[in-house]
Amino acid sequence: MEITFKKMEKNDVEEVRVLSNNIWYDTYEKILPKKVIDEHTIGLTEDYVEKISDQENGFWKMVVYNEQIVGYMIYHIEESCLFLGELYLKKEHQNKGIGTHIIHFLKHSYSSLPIELHVVATNKPAYNFYKKCGFKEKQTLFDKRDDTYIPLKLMLLH
Repeated sequence: MEITFKKMEKNDVEEVRVLSNNIWYDTYEKILPKKVIDEHTIGLTEDYVEKISDQENGFWKMVVYNEQIVGYMIYHIEESCLFLGELYLKKEHQNKGIGTHIIHFLKHSYSSLPIELHVVATNKPAYNFYKKCGFKEKQTLFDKRDDTYIPLKLMLLH
C-alpha cells in the first residue's frame, strides 16, 4: 500500500475545498445541519491554509494513495499531546486500511506524545474506527455552531 503525505500549499486550496465539501456532505449530511457543513467548507481559504502552515507546530497534509489525493489531515503538536483536528478520507477509500495506516504513522512519528481528538458523537463509523485503533473515550463535549450544539467525544490514544 503506497500512502504518502503532501504538505498543503496555497495552490492546493481549491482542490482541497472541493474534496472537503464532498467528504463533509458524505459524512455529515444526515448528522449536521447543512448550514454547519457549508460554513466549514467555505472557511477553507488560502489565508486559513497559510495561517495553519505558518504555525511552528501545525500541519496540514493531503493524503496521497496510488498518486491520487484521497483525503487530508490537520494536526498540531501541543505541549502534552498531538491534537488531530481533522482526518478525512473520500468515502470510496474508507475501510481499506488507509486511516489505520495514518494513525500508525502519527503514533510512530510522535511516539512520546499521546494523540487526542474530538469526534462527532453521532458519527458512528468514525467513532468506531477510532475505538478500533485503540482510542479511549475520555469526555463528552459540546461545540456550539450558531444555534446548533454538536456533541463531541474527546478521545485519547497513548
